[in-house]
Amino acid sequence: MDKQRITVYNYFDGHSVLHRKKNEMPDAYEVDAYCVGGENGVFATFNHPSFPPNCIGYAQGDDGHWWLVGVKHKDWLPEMTEAFTRISEE
Repeated sequence: MDKQRITVYNYFDGHSVLHRKKNEMPDAYEVDAYCVGGENGVFATFNHPSFPPNCIGYAQGDDGHWWLVGVKHKDWLPEMTEAFTRISEE
């Protein structure tokens, strides 16, 4: 999987879907991301300097429009991967 240059829009305050920005233009992050399905795909992971140390962002996509879903500390990655693996085996 190659990295793709994409723009990820952050529609939320504090990198959380629980806190939608009110009447503001979203932040736009130009990032090099690993994208499932390529630049017009459905899921991407990436780093950005505005994120806390050792954290990665993940985004959903639809026809080239990407929006930030969340930011997690990379120590959670093994358990997140396990969760995806387990659900795919059901």
